[in-house]
Amino acid sequence: MRNLDGGIFFDPLNFKFGYIDNAADLARRFEAHIIVLHRCWGFNSEIEWEEAEKRFNNWILEIAKDYEDLTSLIENFGFVFRIINGESKSFMSPLDHFFPQEMVRSNEWISKNGIKNVHPFWIPPMLT
Repeated sequence: MRNLDGGIFFDPLNFKFGYIDNAADLARRFEAHIIVLHRCWGFNSEIEWEEAEKRFNNWILEIAKDYEDLTSLIENFGFVFRIINGESKSFMSPLDHFFPQEMVRSNEWISKNGIKNVHPFWIPPMLT
């Protein structure tokens, strides 16, 4: 994915959590107040689910503080397809789902940490 200046905006194989700076800049340019964050951590790594969630949540704490003017919606993004040298490959994150019970736990964690600008994003099945 590329940004408005033609540079790389998001690359799941070379994942740098600084991409949020680009997303925030883009949102502000278009006077948007909401961005969607993908719930993922550790594509194709040996990291366990609990550790991936812990690291993701720590990142969310930073985002909530650094981007207080934006509302962030967290959605599932645990599976990536990419063509490399003509061959299709897939990559998995330990956080490859965001079930309703996980959203409840996430909401509890968000409340416990006093975060007001980050929320789970869910589209009811009837709308998909």
